[in-house]
Amino acid sequence: MRILVTGASGFIGKHIVDYLLKNTQAEIICSSPSQLDAEPTPWYGKVSKYIPFDILSLNNDKEINLMEYFNHPDVLIYLTWLGLPNYFSDVHIEKNLVYGNLFLSNFINNGLKNILVTGTCLEYGMKEGELFEDDKCEPFTTYGIAKYAQYLYLKNIAEKNKVNYKWARLFYMYGEGQNPKSLYPQLIQTIESGETEFRMSKGDQQRDFLHINMVAEYLCKLALTDNHKGIFNCSSGNPMSVVDFVNKILKEKNASLKLETGYYDYPDYEPFSFWGNNTKLMNALKNYNHNAIQ
Repeated sequence: MRILVTGASGFIGKHIVDYLLKNTQAEIICSSPSQLDAEPTPWYGKVSKYIPFDILSLNNDKEINLMEYFNHPDVLIYLTWLGLPNYFSDVHIEKNLVYGNLFLSNFINNGLKNILVTGTCLEYGMKEGELFEDDKCEPFTTYGIAKYAQYLYLKNIAEKNKVNYKWARLFYMYGEGQNPKSLYPQLIQTIESGETEFRMSKGDQQRDFLHINMVAEYLCKLALTDNHKGIFNCSSGNPMSVVDFVNKILKEKNASLKLETGYYDYPDYEPFSFWGNNTKLMNALKNYNHNAIQ
């Protein structure tokens, strides 16, 4: 089996490729916009092939056959996305959506039958409580709007071409290599710097936290599972307050900090309390056959 991972030099991509290298015998092809992005990664030199590609180079003339360009992969894990963590940037609609759709349609039109693309819980908009895959989406950010529009495009073209597509909606990932502006790396930096206080929001809002190692495992197994398609919440299914999450990490790191809660306002682009129901994901993963991935 040949698996192509795009966006392989990013936070999720590094962990995806690491999982595939350790747990499958598949031929792994990695891609990112530039070789300079790839060379510092742990997987560089270990995968079967690295092929740089910038999706912004695509156009509508269909001169390039991406299936041929990437050595005819059996599975595509599409992680490419520019402009994060700015959730309101126009780049999400003007570049990620437009060129991402060109990329996906090129593969499908040239015969690819198995695709996993990552979405976001922000597609649901400002809904509170437990979120299910069939809930109505009313995205509020340009990031969420672009992702949901890409899902609708992928669903349409994939079903027309009988493609096994999976759309994995990510919730609150954390772990090594995360963007330094995120909560977890800021907390780790505060611990390691020897500071005594950590500034944060009030912390009583509830989120669905999932370590990146588990995210990578779920995504890889989902991508390599047959007979399942559509939307999947890639989530823990368990709500946790932000302050409880911070205290959990402090306990794991055997660290103590004074929490200056209420220093930052609540983010205005997400609900106060929400988490993802992951029943559909767990049911799909029951059919994962490790021995079949060669």
